[in-house]
Amino acid sequence: MQCPLAQLPQRLAQGLAPAYLLFADEPLLVRDGGDLIRRAAAAAGYLRDLRLSTDGGFDWVDLRNEYAAMSLFASRRLIELELTGSQPNAEGQKLLAALADQPNPDIVLLIHGPRLNKDKLGGAGLKRWCELGVQVLATPPERQQWPAWVRDRARGHGVNLAADALALLAERCEGNLLAADQELAKLALLARPQPWTAAELDQQLAQFSRYSVFQLVDALLAGELPRALVMLEQLQAEESEPVVVLWAISREVLLLQALAEGGDDSSGALMRKGVWSSRQNLVRQALRRLAGKPLACLLARCNALDGQFKSSSDDDSWLWLSHLCLAFDPRWQAQEATFGAALRPLI
Repeated sequence: MQCPLAQLPQRLAQGLAPAYLLFADEPLLVRDGGDLIRRAAAAAGYLRDLRLSTDGGFDWVDLRNEYAAMSLFASRRLIELELTGSQPNAEGQKLLAALADQPNPDIVLLIHGPRLNKDKLGGAGLKRWCELGVQVLATPPERQQWPAWVRDRARGHGVNLAADALALLAERCEGNLLAADQELAKLALLARPQPWTAAELDQQLAQFSRYSVFQLVDALLAGELPRALVMLEQLQAEESEPVVVLWAISREVLLLQALAEGGDDSSGALMRKGVWSSRQNLVRQALRRLAGKPLACLLARCNALDGQFKSSSDDDSWLWLSHLCLAFDPRWQAQEATFGAALRPLI
């Protein structure tokens, strides 16, 4: 059975299914859906006592053994399985199919991870669990739906945004659900009843951290790499999400690519791309410095890291991001054989 994420609360209120499958490229949607299922399971007396991940030394036999075992602390259990990388492989599909043939009535299985292709989702194991349980459809908002999504998310956090503040936040975080949610969560902690104006919001966002991803991007566009690396280190120390940092950098690289292909960096063209007048000279400067092969290399690196970040939890995420920042200097790219050998397999 398929169920859109927006309808999942009503579906859960009708009772728990034997399994829930939730796959999406947006980590926030996976988190939201997973939290709804966890709360419903806890309310029904299911103990969340096991979380497995197919990273590293995972063995599918462990899942089989746990699914068949009794818990020492509760008669009913919620078992989570996070799929990463190229999982489930053939062995995993076979084992999942075998478990589906004899579902345990005292266990709810939550299987989640990045979006899977049709071959994986149509494999014998996952297909059987989709039929037995609920496949949650977590689709990110389309471009035209984005302002409404930010507005609804703000209401959910209890944050009151004036129309101009809503437009500012939607523009700053365009398309990045996790970034928008993080900013709204921090605003919610201030418990301010009156609406935020755009000017107030802009000032407050700047105060949340010593450096923001937007300041990092501007430093990269200006070619100020030592300063950019200091900012990156600070963002890591503040436990910022690597995927948010990558999103901000990738968005700017895609903008430069679009401008280079269009051959027009006039004020009008930049305004149509959402570049405010205060940043236009900065963007033109970066375009002159990076046009051609350096820009193509940056785009390839962004795409490679995006795939890697979505497919696995990489402990070296910040190292890869530092390499990406260095690649904003064409001279560093020219010496990649010396300094960037570790990154070459990614692209």
